[in-house]
Amino acid sequence: MISNKFACMNDFVRFGAVAVSWRSVTVEDRNRKFPRQVSFLMIPNIHKKARRCFYNLCNKVVYNPVMDVPSEKYCVSSTHGWLVSVDLDFKVELMNPFSFVKEKIELPPLTSFDQHETTEELSPDGYMKRTVLSANPTWTSNYAAMIIYGVQNKLAFSKPGDKQWTTVAHEHKCFNDLIYYKDEFYAVDGEGMVVACDIKDHSQPKVRKVALPPPDGPYRKNYIVESLGELLQVRRVLEFDFDGCCSTYNTIAFKVFKLDQCDPIKWMEMKTICGQTLFLGDNASNSLSSSDFPQCKPNSIYFTDDARNLYGMMGPHDIGVFCLEDGCGQIVEPNPLIDFKGLMPPPIWVEPTLEHGP
Repeated sequence: MISNKFACMNDFVRFGAVAVSWRSVTVEDRNRKFPRQVSFLMIPNIHKKARRCFYNLCNKVVYNPVMDVPSEKYCVSSTHGWLVSVDLDFKVELMNPFSFVKEKIELPPLTSFDQHETTEELSPDGYMKRTVLSANPTWTSNYAAMIIYGVQNKLAFSKPGDKQWTTVAHEHKCFNDLIYYKDEFYAVDGEGMVVACDIKDHSQPKVRKVALPPPDGPYRKNYIVESLGELLQVRRVLEFDFDGCCSTYNTIAFKVFKLDQCDPIKWMEMKTICGQTLFLGDNASNSLSSSDFPQCKPNSIYFTDDARNLYGMMGPHDIGVFCLEDGCGQIVEPNPLIDFKGLMPPPIWVEPTLEHGP
């Protein structure tokens, strides 16, 4: 009864450390469904290049798990707690860093697209912009992976057993973000238009327009996220500065819009996100309740730098917290992420999980 009250996995693990009998309860119940957890920030290990560390926002501690990520592998995204990596031979792999059995799943390589990209056009770091899974592979083999890829930021997908990626043919390109929502993949493009992709028919995926862009004009980057059952579009506003030698950029604001349920092509700007906390960056965008995790700022957006083509000499530096509290948005400085600016490889959010399958 006590263990069922825990929303935070940290508390659940500590509970199991009290005594042998208490641990037996957590072992039997370890695969129960927890609410969304506070994402860890995966950062480089300065002592061992081939390893990564995790920074825990809740207790501000760096963990050094037994997780070897070879230096020739690029971690390009995360989804359902799985890391998506690409090596120098363009091999794509899912890896579960929280699994004791080192779960790995091969996805079709970058060289397998049903188009005619040459290896000169490919890059292990940056060719795949975003990867989203429809379900956690730990629990089911009935899942699909959809990606944003290539110079034109197109959509493609694969299912278990596929040897190549299937491109989703659609007139719109330059997609920014993806989400799996109500049994379909939703994608938002650079203008803010949202489409839904139904891939139940493998050979003929269907694409339909969901909503036009919000009326406030285009921004540097658009994200799409499910929060409390609603579909949100989050628009990142960048400020550029050129000093005659080089240009720099910083996020100065976010604008949040909710899709109107009464008028499904209309967006409504929000001055609050109902106490939720959002995590945006090179990860499947997610939302969690700050009431379950009081260490997270409510009505706030934790973001990392995902503008790989703009890093320059500064590296990934556009990292921080944006607060919508009281309806007036502002960047929170100093913030708990400031120490990780400039680190390479770039920090990436990863959602922790205790799930190890049946």
